[in-house]
Amino acid sequence: MSETLAPSPSSGDKDRRSHHRRRRQSVVQYIAVLFAAAFVLLAGTIMQQNAQLIQYQRLTANSYTHAFSELTASVQRMSTSLEKQTCTTSPTQIAALGAEIYGQAQAAQQAIGELPYAYVELTQTASFVSKVGDYAQALARSAATQGGYTGDQLETVKALSKASRQLSQTLDKLEQQVYNGETALEDLTAVEQRLNGTQSARSLGAQTGESRFQTVETDFPELPTLIYDGPFSDSLQSKAKPGLEGLQEVTRASARENAAQFVGVSAQALEPMEPIAGDLPAWVFRLQGEKGSCTIRVTKAGGKVIAMLASRPVTEPAISQKEAVQRAKAFLEQHGFTDLTEHYYSEADGTLTVNFAAMQDGVLLYPDLIKVEVAMDIGDVVGFEGENYLTHHVKRDSAALKATITEEQARKIVSPALTIQSARLALIPTPGEEEVLCWEYTCQTDEGRRCMVYVNGQTGTEEKILLLIEDESGTLVQ
Repeated sequence: MSETLAPSPSSGDKDRRSHHRRRRQSVVQYIAVLFAAAFVLLAGTIMQQNAQLIQYQRLTANSYTHAFSELTASVQRMSTSLEKQTCTTSPTQIAALGAEIYGQAQAAQQAIGELPYAYVELTQTASFVSKVGDYAQALARSAATQGGYTGDQLETVKALSKASRQLSQTLDKLEQQVYNGETALEDLTAVEQRLNGTQSARSLGAQTGESRFQTVETDFPELPTLIYDGPFSDSLQSKAKPGLEGLQEVTRASARENAAQFVGVSAQALEPMEPIAGDLPAWVFRLQGEKGSCTIRVTKAGGKVIAMLASRPVTEPAISQKEAVQRAKAFLEQHGFTDLTEHYYSEADGTLTVNFAAMQDGVLLYPDLIKVEVAMDIGDVVGFEGENYLTHHVKRDSAALKATITEEQARKIVSPALTIQSARLALIPTPGEEEVLCWEYTCQTDEGRRCMVYVNGQTGTEEKILLLIEDESGTLVQ
């Protein structure tokens, strides 16, 4: 049997196969290089992002630590001033110390506001420093007119001093734990997770012992009953809110629908949270988005949205303050608030906070205020605070908005050292939650400092003076 042999490949075939092999190897090597380069680039990006995140977390932690230190220091100074006030009967000293205590309470409130979710976690502490500051202010006024302490005022000051000293000691102990590394202040995300009861929050709680402020609020000292002419007077805490009078309580489901409509999402997108009790009971909902979360509060009475706060990082401003104000106005009009006028605004951390007041018969209604926060990077609304407006805004009696003192008569009350720039009627709140019709004069000092002087439209007496702090960030009232 003959054997058939395969023909031997020619040298040309060998060359072609060799060439194809080299090409395949080159392609594989090229792809490998591309993958390696992509990996290096991705790794570098991740490392850079991680470094930025670590830096941001470090800055955030430092900010919270600084705020807590300021809170501790302010409460300590307030405690010292209260103790001094128990040692004097001089009207001058009572008034001077009262002014100090009020300023220290204001500083403590500001520090509380810089801590994450402080309005939930430090409700008793915030209420206490507000009450103490306002009581001290009222005490300073009464001491000047009545010649010192009256009735049980001294005993009340002693009780407040004792409570303040206890609070100061608790805060100081916690501050030492923070500095010693025994505990750490949570960031906003950690607080949100813990408050929402997520798995990660429960793990965090097991490691760090839940809230950093648990001992502060749990062991809060007993307070005396405060009876005085002030907004935090215990006798006024139950005062009816005219804007919500007669409104029926809504269900959580109904409130959820209102909240969803307010932020423009479906009701199913909102997660119910623990409701708020107290002076203004409210349903609370949370919206989780890709860039951050948003919390909405809705009154149980009437189902009105009283607050909305979005938490997302705000980058460099891309719109002007003027445009941000216009966006705030458009937002209010979109939600049915059409009787408002811009009053003043301020910018901080890329966000513009605009204050609006209601108008009636040409009179500015300061008790009916709304605040809107606009992020100046993309111009979206990230905050809304309408509690004052929704609880106070009702149609006033026309007679209450007519002054018996003419503008010319009131003008004579203003200091001749001031240059009057404008005048108008305004309804202002008093510490006792009453309303007073005043002539509002915007004035300028010889040094160019601007202020606002309020003259009672019925009696012609000077009711209040406010300083305007104006810079590139906006206008603040002090």
